[in-house]
Amino acid sequence: MFTTLDFWVWVASALLALAYGMAGVMKTFRPIPDLAKMMVWPGDVPVPMVRFVGVVEIAGAVMTFIEAVVRTATERHHTLFYVLLFVQPVILLLFGIFDVRFAARRAITADDDGVALRFRLLFGRRIPWRDIGAFRIRGEKLELILAGGRTRALNLRDLKNRDEAVAWLSDQLRRRGIEELPLSG
Repeated sequence: MFTTLDFWVWVASALLALAYGMAGVMKTFRPIPDLAKMMVWPGDVPVPMVRFVGVVEIAGAVMTFIEAVVRTATERHHTLFYVLLFVQPVILLLFGIFDVRFAARRAITADDDGVALRFRLLFGRRIPWRDIGAFRIRGEKLELILAGGRTRALNLRDLKNRDEAVAWLSDQLRRRGIEELPLSG
């Protein structure tokens, strides 16, 4: 019994269903401030979105468990079920790696060599001071006019302590002799 593939698929399905179900119940019924302490995103999106994700996770848990129980009891699983059983967690992991924002916010740091902008956990950009010719802050965007006339616009919408960070960055740029352009340009 414990050596058949169906048994281990059932065990994996049950564990995945349990994990998704627990996560869904938590997102559906816990207060948002409590969730924001445990996870990065619930405090940054509308409450109905968090609740919707929780309900979808519960539905996915129920469907995964029912599929595993019904198929195991009556017939062999289709090969696609085996593939999807292991693809789903891999996709969620990749989504987490490539889309989770580092510390829930964008970060800007500056040192003697240049300015570094961190957008996501694995993605960032470093721009040397010598490559920045001018800058402009227009609403929620920082526009850097780079060498050769190229413009790099960066969205500052999710920046933590946005006003203080923009003032600090503007001061850093001005201290290095980088010209601030008027808003109309």
